[in-house]
Amino acid sequence: MQSNSEKFSQYMASKGIYHEGLIISDNKFHRWNKAKLWYIFNETYGAFGNWSTGEKYSWSINDSGDVKVSKKLQEKAISATSETENKISKQNDAARVMAKRILDKAVAATDDNPYLQSKQVGSHNLLQINDTLVVPAYSVNGEVTTIQFITTDQKRFLKGGKKRGSFFVFGNLEQAKGKKVYIAEGVATAATVYEASGDTTVCAFDAGNIVAVCDALFYKLSGCDVVIAADNDQWKDTNTGIEQAEIAAAKYGYSITYPDFTWLDEATKPTDFNDLQQLSGLDKVKEQLQNIKTITKLPEGFELRKDGIYHSDRLEFMLSN
Repeated sequence: MQSNSEKFSQYMASKGIYHEGLIISDNKFHRWNKAKLWYIFNETYGAFGNWSTGEKYSWSINDSGDVKVSKKLQEKAISATSETENKISKQNDAARVMAKRILDKAVAATDDNPYLQSKQVGSHNLLQINDTLVVPAYSVNGEVTTIQFITTDQKRFLKGGKKRGSFFVFGNLEQAKGKKVYIAEGVATAATVYEASGDTTVCAFDAGNIVAVCDALFYKLSGCDVVIAADNDQWKDTNTGIEQAEIAAAKYGYSITYPDFTWLDEATKPTDFNDLQQLSGLDKVKEQLQNIKTITKLPEGFELRKDGIYHSDRLEFMLSN
């Protein structure tokens, strides 16, 4: 039988926050991963989150009436998350101001940008400062929230900016009503999908942001044929690209597609549609984008996670393996 600490650790993992080793039940803060991740836990109640992204979650045992949840711990966890929100909010505000200043200095990217050339994609509506590609990330309200800076050997985001739920668009979302819209991970991958399909393509920046971007754009994408163009991380222990795409698709009834590399030399370890373009050309990307997998939308109140299907309200494990 699982202990409460094991259940807590499992729930953390289902939210993408992994803690190796023993969960300590002492009502105190514990931080790891360069102090970005945190948790507070006793045997009946816990909270955890990510300082850098502002993510925060709470957990408790089933409300069976046989165990009294510590009110003091609940208050401490609530206070902690409130402090986190205030800290992150101030960082986000400062980053927005800085992002606007940087964008004022940036110019339209050119097709001979070193990174774009290395990825064999066009400049579209991207920006640059010298040879550094400047990719603004926007909220659903059109406000810049952070910037991704890309060179041929490095990618980084503006410190303090809010990436979660923010995105960059190739094409025009306002003109995509009733049409096909793709959602992809990285900038080069999204550019490849856009060039191959001609359809508006949203860049979510990474797999961990796919669900959050789908959440943010749910109403704006109402009536659109949404396809998540996932990375195929088949060379890793966990295929995060397909996994996160399926979670988002099950939540909203979207479809997914991902590149097939089974016919290629495994030594190259390709994962995304841009890799496919560079190995086999844009026509191959066009062909494989047609390999669409329909994901059934889960009933209201249920959500797909790595280890099964859960009921969102009660956090009750419904199905595994």
